Amino acid sequence: MQTTERPIARKVLDGVRGFYLSRATAGLEVTFPGGSQQLLFRAGELFVPPDEPLAPAFNGLGGGLARVLEVMSSWSPAAVRPVDPPHAEARLVGPLPTARLIMEAFTRGRTEEELVEFLGGERGRIVARPGGTNATRFPALEPEDAFLLSRLEHAAALGDILYQGTMDRRSTVARLSRLRAIELILPAETGGLAALGDGDLLPPQLLERFSERIAADLLSSPVALEATPHRVRVAQLLAQCGGMTHYELLDIPVDASDDQVHRSYTELARLVHPSHAEHLSLIGREVALDLLFERAARAYLTLNDPRRRSQYNLEMGLGIGQKGAEERAIERKEHARRSYERSRDLVASEDFHFAVELMRQAVVLDPQPEYYLLLGHAQLRNDHWVQQALDSARSGLRLKPNDLPLHLLLAHALERKGDLDSAAQEYLLVCDREPEQVAAAEGLGRLASLQGIPVETFMKRVRAGKKSQR
Repeated sequence: MQTTERPIARKVLDGVRGFYLSRATAGLEVTFPGGSQQLLFRAGELFVPPDEPLAPAFNGLGGGLARVLEVMSSWSPAAVRPVDPPHAEARLVGPLPTARLIMEAFTRGRTEEELVEFLGGERGRIVARPGGTNATRFPALEPEDAFLLSRLEHAAALGDILYQGTMDRRSTVARLSRLRAIELILPAETGGLAALGDGDLLPPQLLERFSERIAADLLSSPVALEATPHRVRVAQLLAQCGGMTHYELLDIPVDASDDQVHRSYTELARLVHPSHAEHLSLIGREVALDLLFERAARAYLTLNDPRRRSQYNLEMGLGIGQKGAEERAIERKEHARRSYERSRDLVASEDFHFAVELMRQAVVLDPQPEYYLLLGHAQLRNDHWVQQALDSARSGLRLKPNDLPLHLLLAHALERKGDLDSAAQEYLLVCDREPEQVAAAEGLGRLASLQGIPVETFMKRVRAGKKSQR
């Protein structure tokens, strides 16, 4: 399969990747026909001087990450040489989402065959980096990425992953290549494998017994959770599980007792048991529940056995004096808050692409209604992201159903999608609860004018429509 995107010169990409992975404070100068560009790194994150060619792509309506990739791919470097690191007081533009740059750049302009070779060939065995996603320097992962990482907790051949996967081959190869580019997956021979090999911990018969036991427990005592919040919780777990330790997945401290391990496992296993598929509208997508249930059982069997638990703590760096689950959770929340605060500044300067990148990370690290609100507003500024804005508004409302700013965001997104009846109901809801809300009143006015009737008449029709739906 061929691609029309131009790749970034390997010398440039290797330099950026090396400084990022080593968390270096350093600099590169790229010389190309017609000019040069300095790439400056602080703790591995990429900045540029404000008066050089790449700077406009970082700012305002410069195009964000896509534009940066396009500019960098146009370079034909005559030289790539190290330069002095940036001074602490230097005025720089950035940072760019450096991990995302590397992930996208490593697949840009490469055929499927080249990506397979980059991964070591179909017979090459790959494995997830132990504890890699716990570090804040790695980006938040999409659910599909988290799923692939979870499958690679134990080494597997690339060909097996492609053959057994639920995603299409090209998408799987591209996602694995992006993870390999920032070393979230590694060749098995260098990946720091856990002591247990493939299948040693969870034979199918053992997993089936776990499933039967929890199914019987659910029959006698069902989960007391409505479908919508239940589905939201499962989605959050799926999005985050690839970066969680066993302790974080079970929501227990590193020094948890055996009784705590058992109780927390039982609570989680009941929540994610595959028998919930129909209740959660996941028929045909049961793989999500299968994944989470297996992860819960794996965590339980590891932490409930003193030998395995000790080995796991050693491999994950969770010994005495190391950060526990609570401290890691605080770090994730702080990282999400920083992303949120920086995104507000980016939205104010109309740099919507970077704001969206940061907020996508924030809502995975710490789902909060105000984070979804800011993400949705940024997404609405691009015609190609309207559906995503709609999804963000709905996700925020699942967390805070009576939030009027989120209802207003939902109304704007529905209007942009062309679902005018639903948009009118949302605008009316906001007006009824907050009559002085100008944006909602203006929305109703726009929709009324499209039908050529007075606003008051239009509002009566919308109210009548709401009553008929009850």
